[in-house]
Amino acid sequence: MDTQNHQFTAQQLKLQGGNSNLIINEQGNLTLTEALRTAADTADENIPAAQQKTASASTPWKLHIATVQAGNFRTRFADQRYQPALRYDLEDFSASIKQLSNSGTQAANFDADVRITQGGSFNASGSFLPDGSNITASITADKVSLKPLKSLIEHHTTLTLQSGEASLATQLTYTQDKNKPALHISGAANIDNLLLDETLSGDRFLSWQSLATKDLDYSLSPDRLVIKQLRVVQPGAKILVFKDRSLNLGKIMKPGGDTTTEKSAEEKSSAKDSSFPVSIDRIRIEKGNMDFSDLSLVLPFAAKIEDLNGSITGIAPEPTSRAYIKLEGRVEEYGSVKIDGGLSPNSPKLYTDIRTHFRNIEMTPLSAYTATFAGRKIASGKLSLDLEYNVKNSELNSNNTIVLDQFTLGEPIDSPNALDLPLDLAIALLTDSQGKINTAIPVSGNIDSPTFSFGKVINQAITGALVKIVTAPFRALGSLLGGSSEKLDSVSFDAGNADLKPPQIEVLKKVGEALQQRPQLALTVSGRYDPQVDGAALRSEKVRRELAEALNIKLEANEDAPTAAVDQAKTQRELEKLLEARLGDKATDSFKSEFEKTAGRVAEPVNTALALLGKASPDVDYYVAMFERLVKLQPLDDAELKALAQQRADSIIQTLISQAGLTENRIMPGKVEAERGNQNEGVVSKLILKAGVAATP
Repeated sequence: MDTQNHQFTAQQLKLQGGNSNLIINEQGNLTLTEALRTAADTADENIPAAQQKTASASTPWKLHIATVQAGNFRTRFADQRYQPALRYDLEDFSASIKQLSNSGTQAANFDADVRITQGGSFNASGSFLPDGSNITASITADKVSLKPLKSLIEHHTTLTLQSGEASLATQLTYTQDKNKPALHISGAANIDNLLLDETLSGDRFLSWQSLATKDLDYSLSPDRLVIKQLRVVQPGAKILVFKDRSLNLGKIMKPGGDTTTEKSAEEKSSAKDSSFPVSIDRIRIEKGNMDFSDLSLVLPFAAKIEDLNGSITGIAPEPTSRAYIKLEGRVEEYGSVKIDGGLSPNSPKLYTDIRTHFRNIEMTPLSAYTATFAGRKIASGKLSLDLEYNVKNSELNSNNTIVLDQFTLGEPIDSPNALDLPLDLAIALLTDSQGKINTAIPVSGNIDSPTFSFGKVINQAITGALVKIVTAPFRALGSLLGGSSEKLDSVSFDAGNADLKPPQIEVLKKVGEALQQRPQLALTVSGRYDPQVDGAALRSEKVRRELAEALNIKLEANEDAPTAAVDQAKTQRELEKLLEARLGDKATDSFKSEFEKTAGRVAEPVNTALALLGKASPDVDYYVAMFERLVKLQPLDDAELKALAQQRADSIIQTLISQAGLTENRIMPGKVEAERGNQNEGVVSKLILKAGVAATP
C-alpha cells in the first residue's frame, strides 16, 4: 500500500466462509443499501467539512488485485413485499476475479458458481470493466426452481404456481456510453415442467412439459426480442365459461395496480408507441391438450382437445405483418380439429382469416347446448363443422358450414332460453336421403359496433334460418331441392269434384320426389270442402243427373251429368215437371209470376202441344232461372260434402303413391275440414309436413 501515491496492489485477496442477507423490505427498499447509505452519511457527519473538501480534492486511489477469490459463501435473498416472502437461498457460492483494477482501461476476468437451495445452479464467466461501462459474459442456469415465485404469482393473479424450472445457456454483452446503455443477450433458454393451477378450484389452468428456444436474441438499444423457433411440448390449458358467460381468462388478474384516473389519449398513444417489438419466426406446438367447460348451459358441458400439433409462424412487430396458424388435434376419442389461416397479430380487426374444421365429433356431449337453446337433448349424431373468421377493416364476413350425420333429438329439457320452434320438422326438412344435414350459416357485422356480439350474431343467424324453414316448410323444401317457386303445400280441385288435373299431378310428383330425398319427413293430407262452392256444384250435379234420367240419358257411374240443354223443348218440359214435383202443381205458375216481376217482362213458357212436336220456347233465360231454382231446392246432406273432401284426400294420397313412389306409412289422411274456396280457382286441399314417419293409416 503506497499512501503517498494513493496506490493499493495485492497478488491475491481470498474470502472464505461468509454469509450475507439481501432483503427487500415491505417498502421496496434493499436493506443492505440502506445500511451502507446510513453508515456513509454518519461517517460524513463526523468529518469536518474542511477535511471532506480536502479529501475530495486529493488524488484518487488506484487499485489493482491480481486475483480475488471467494468460496463457501451463503447468501439469502428475500423480498418481503410478498407474503410469504419470495426467497432464494444461494449456497456454495464461489467466485474469482482476475486483474481487478480501477484504472478504467484494463478488463477484469471473472468466474462464479452458485447452488440454489430451492433447486438449480447458476454459473457466469466473462470480463468487465470496473467502471461498469462494458461487460461480456457467458451465463448458464440449470433447472432453477420457479416455485419461490409462488407468492409473486398469487399476489397478482388467482393462480398458484405448483412447479417449474428455468435453464439458460446465453451470451451477454453490455456497454455503456454517453447516450444510453446497450444490452445484448443471445443463446438458449427453456422453462420446463410448468404447472399453474387455479387457486380456488385446484384445477390446472396452464401447463407444459417444455417451452424452449435455442436461438434467443434479446437486445436494448435497439429494443427487440427475436426468436427463430419456440418449441412448446405438451402444452395444456383450461378454458371455462362461467354461468354468467364470462371466461376464466378474464378473471386471472387480481384487481389493483394503477388506481389513477383513466389515461389520456396522449398517454395511451405513448404507451402504444413504446411497446417492445417481439418477433417469433415459428412457434412449434407438440402434443398439446385443452379442457373446455361451459357452466352457462342448462346441462354443464365439457370436452377435450388432445394431441394438438402444428405451428404458428410470422409473429412480427410491424403493423402490417401477418402471422399464420396451422394446427391439428383430436377431439375426444374419434373426432378431429384442424385450424389454419392468418391474422395481423397487432391488429386482428384489420385482418383475420382463420378457418377451423371439426370432423366426426360425437354430438351427444353437446346436449348441454341443445338443452339450453333448443330445450332438447341429443339422442345421436356426428358433427362436422367448418367455421370462418374473416375480418377486414373491422367488417366480419364469414360462411360457416355445418354437417350433421344421423342427427336426432332426444328427450325435452326445461330451459327458459329455449327456442319455441318445431325443431323436429326443421331437422327432418334438412336431413337428406343419406341421413345428413348440410347447411351454410352466413355471418356478417361490424365488430367495432358497440352492439356487436359474435355469439349474438351467430345465434341470430341460426335462429333466423330455423324460423324461415319452419314457418314456410314447403318453400324451404323447394329451395333445398332446386329453388322451385311453385306452391307445393296445396292442391286445388274444381268445385264439387275430387279428380286431379295434370297440373296438380305434376305438383304432387315434385312433392313426392322431394320427400324421397328427405326420408325423415312424413305428409299429412287434409281433405277440404267449401259448403257454398262445393254445395252448389253438388246440387247442380244432382239436378243435372235427375234431368238426364228424365230424358232417358244413360250415364256411367263415374260420368258427370251433361249440362242442361235449356233451349230444347223436351228439357224445358222436364224442368217444369221437376219444379212441380218439388213444389206442387201450381209451382210453374208461381215461378212465372216471380220471374216476370224480377225480370220486368212477360215470360214465354213452352207450349205443351207444340213441345210434343219439338217446338221449344225461345225464352232461354226463363228456363235457366228455373234450373237455378231447382238447384237451390235440391237437398244436400253435410255428410256428402265431407265425403267429397275425403275423396280429394284419397286422390292426393293415391297419386303420391302411384306417381311419386311414396310408401303408405309416410302419408296420413288429415282431418276433414271446411275451407272457403273460389268458384274460379276451386277448393284447395292442404298438405302438411310432419317430422318422423307416420304410422300406416
